Amino acid sequence: MRRDAREISFKLVFEYLFKNEKNIDLQAELAVSSECKLSEDDLKLIDSTYAGVVEHSEELQDAIRGLAVGFTLERMYKTDVALLMVAIYEIKYCDDIPNVVSVNEALELSKKYSSEKSTSFINGILANYMKGGNAEVVATEVVTTEEVASEEVASEEVVETAEIAVETVEAVEEITTETEVIEEVATENEEKN
Repeated sequence: MRRDAREISFKLVFEYLFKNEKNIDLQAELAVSSECKLSEDDLKLIDSTYAGVVEHSEELQDAIRGLAVGFTLERMYKTDVALLMVAIYEIKYCDDIPNVVSVNEALELSKKYSSEKSTSFINGILANYMKGGNAEVVATEVVTTEEVASEEVASEEVVETAEIAVETVEAVEEITTETEVIEEVATENEEKN
């Protein structure tokens, strides 16, 4: 099941953040110890995601640094960094996975493995990454997801995920506007003092 494969990939990336080297033994151990049976495709997904995240590690971490205003990578929970790296890797390099699915799966894993505030943090980072300064990117992805659902390749969950992504983008835009207002007020107060 893809969800289980993604969870194993996340665990491997999490471990990679500490040791800074790929652990093939752990990969094999996690794949075998999985509670549900993984298909050959799931094992290939784990292998390609893990290898891809490791190969693009610096690029992915740079993307997170650029989006996490006010936070250094060192201050972030390693679980959050690992989830973001897997999701951003999928968004950028895995054309067969709808972006909104990558976002939704990262959020679900954050609820399981990280703090309550992490879900909002990850959601904001990924929404900003998907937005990329262009709201059309998200709108296009929603249409693509709806097309996939209409072709009966995806389940109702994908459509719900698309709706969540649209709400996420709207929330990020609102937060961005509020942040700009706060920064303006702070600047005005500094000028007065």
